[in-house]
Amino acid sequence: MLLNESCIYSDEGISGRRAEKRPAFMKMISDARKHKGREKPFDVILVHKLDRFSRSREESIVYKSLLRRECGISVVSVTEPIAEDKFSIILEAMLEAMAEYYSLNLSDEVKKGMREKAERGGYMTSAPFGYKWLKNELVTDRKEAVYVKYIFEGFLSGISKRRIAESLNNMGILTHRGNKFEIRTIDYILKNPVYAGFTRWNPYKRQDYRRKPDENTIIRKGGHEAVISESDFERVKSITEAEIRYNKKHRDIKPAHWISGIISCGSCGASLCAASSSLSLQCTGYSHGKCRVSHYIKLETAENAVIKEMDRILDLDCKCYIQKTENNKSEHVARLKALKSKESRIKRIDEAYLNGIYDTKYYAMLKAREEKGLEEIKEDIRKSEHKGKKGKRYISSFSDVIMSGMFANEYIADSLYSITEKAVFCKERKCIIFYYKV
Repeated sequence: MLLNESCIYSDEGISGRRAEKRPAFMKMISDARKHKGREKPFDVILVHKLDRFSRSREESIVYKSLLRRECGISVVSVTEPIAEDKFSIILEAMLEAMAEYYSLNLSDEVKKGMREKAERGGYMTSAPFGYKWLKNELVTDRKEAVYVKYIFEGFLSGISKRRIAESLNNMGILTHRGNKFEIRTIDYILKNPVYAGFTRWNPYKRQDYRRKPDENTIIRKGGHEAVISESDFERVKSITEAEIRYNKKHRDIKPAHWISGIISCGSCGASLCAASSSLSLQCTGYSHGKCRVSHYIKLETAENAVIKEMDRILDLDCKCYIQKTENNKSEHVARLKALKSKESRIKRIDEAYLNGIYDTKYYAMLKAREEKGLEEIKEDIRKSEHKGKKGKRYISSFSDVIMSGMFANEYIADSLYSITEKAVFCKERKCIIFYYKV
């Protein structure tokens, strides 16, 4: 008997603890459910050991029950034959529990080994820019190290991170992932102690650009060659920490302006967003050091251009009245965000069911629970809108919508997105060109 190759599912190198992260496993479940009521693609699922099916007892029970009840498909271990009697239930549960214990224990042992290596100053992640792995050792990449020194020396001499990134991009230098340099890339390099001969590791936080050292972070003297001196690294550290303190002190947190992201750069296509002063817009690509041309424009100028264009094409003179409430705006916006999030979750549950991920019973339970939560949020919004003093205002133009102050920024932006394909700011012509959806 020949085995159909389309019925061979393999998730090589992927942990068996979470089903949603195993594409082949999820395809197998989906294939089984798609043929429900018709000729099945397979009658049994063969695994080398039960832990190959899943290393989570909860997921193992859910998916085995789904396959057995809805599809008439059972899971059979080649090396762990289990008889079909009442004692097999206990045996199978024990094997699944042992598999889950082994997985959890292995994870703990791996973390323990990594912690011990970190305490010894060992480096465990991919080689950062300026270094490479050679015979299991972190060694300096002489060509890239030149640019690392350029970054530190430039920053210490007063050059901004954006200018440094722009300069490297102009020279055609790319990161290890083949990307252009951005402000956050430069910031990460400046804050990484590996360049001063140290290693850094945090067992509880994801290692990324936004990493913030805490009491769990382990920093030790490493065995690799330093690219810069410790004194230069400390000087950079003191400057960056002073910047953080200054930004926290002077930051005026405001909700995103309704025009942010609506207009794009005429050179690189990136969005124009509110600058730190909130009185102007700038190309995000230019702000990150990726775009060479500044597309600075005053916020008032951009606002007037968009409002004038919307008043020209939109006819809102439809005798539409709205009620104004005096409730706390931030609370109202939070309720609307919760409503949008809940609607999105219900949509994802529907998609999962249609793709064969959930069985009918589990889908119905999830859907009912989320719809109940959705109705509670809607009722909360209705009650909040009913409270407070009420008034009526006649809306006849887009200008009235903006001036009324009765609509959240995100909903004004969503309305613009629904009719405009894009709006491009052409710096040379000093104008904004609008493209509309058909």
